[in-house]
Amino acid sequence: MYSDVSLTLIIILSLVWFLPVLFFRYYKIWILYFITGVGGFTVLGAFILNESWFENFLSATAVGICARMADYLSLQVQAFADAGIMLISSPAFSGFTSMSIDIECSGMLEMLVVWALIIFFPIFDRGERVWYLFWGSIMVYLVNLVRILVILLALSYWGRDSIFIVHTVIARGIFFILIVMIFWEIFTRKSIECIRKLHSGGDE
Repeated sequence: MYSDVSLTLIIILSLVWFLPVLFFRYYKIWILYFITGVGGFTVLGAFILNESWFENFLSATAVGICARMADYLSLQVQAFADAGIMLISSPAFSGFTSMSIDIECSGMLEMLVVWALIIFFPIFDRGERVWYLFWGSIMVYLVNLVRILVILLALSYWGRDSIFIVHTVIARGIFFILIVMIFWEIFTRKSIECIRKLHSGGDE
């Protein structure tokens, strides 16, 4: 899967990242622990999982599910799940427009960020961490499907000239709002609960 050089680089970068994380955790320097842990985990995860079976799985399943939803909505979409590509045709334009579900659109990067935040968020206990890793992964995946469907709908009804405004502004804006709602449910709500317990003397 990786060349000897790439594997060696991964090991070196992992050590360079992980040792400071252990240091900050041991001395309970929580801010640096959290920032270093989240940043390093996300970057290393993206490097390791880029073009991996996991990214291909997310891409292929997203293409398959969105193509089925498009068929339900009477959109003209041909799916090539193994290649991570959809071909869209519409009366709004001639020919086909291809849409590739790559690392940017597969949801993998956002999933890595959520994983990192959950793993290194210090106030979760083990059970909460496992549950939120599962729940957060599912929700990020579903939100990403919504983003792709918005783009498919726009291409089908407004034509390929709409791709920039829809992909860059509308779909990304919807995605951002939904991701913020997920973050609120996972992190902000838990933080508020902890603050309330501290203020009430831990009676709740």
